Amino acid sequence: MQAQGKSKVVYLNQQPGNFKENQGRSQQSVKRPLVIAMVGLASIFICSVPIFTALQAQSVNQENLLQAKAQYQEVQAAHAKLQEEAQRLNDPEYLAQVARKDYYYSKEGEIIFKLEGLEDDGFDQAAQANRP
Repeated sequence: MQAQGKSKVVYLNQQPGNFKENQGRSQQSVKRPLVIAMVGLASIFICSVPIFTALQAQSVNQENLLQAKAQYQEVQAAHAKLQEEAQRLNDPEYLAQVARKDYYYSKEGEIIFKLEGLEDDGFDQAAQANRP
């Protein structure tokens, strides 16, 4: 029966004469999503570059902020120490102690010897222990 020249193959959703045309369309339908995916990936990459640079700048700024906070705390501690020293300078006994220690003022009949190698001679601690 095939001798008559007609094939009994039925194409679904295709016309028998348009096979080559439909094959070209199927290749285009494969290329289109691939092109769309490539364009999408490229646009995501282009948009993500500024985000990553901003995150890197933020981390640098965060590190600088932590350093500035540490310096601020050091300055606050030094300021508190200086304020305490200023308060103590109002005390005449402390002033006499500082004058004797730093400027080698002595009481009548007293001789001051400076010994090398001794940085803390306990003078401040003894004077503060005698304070009421």
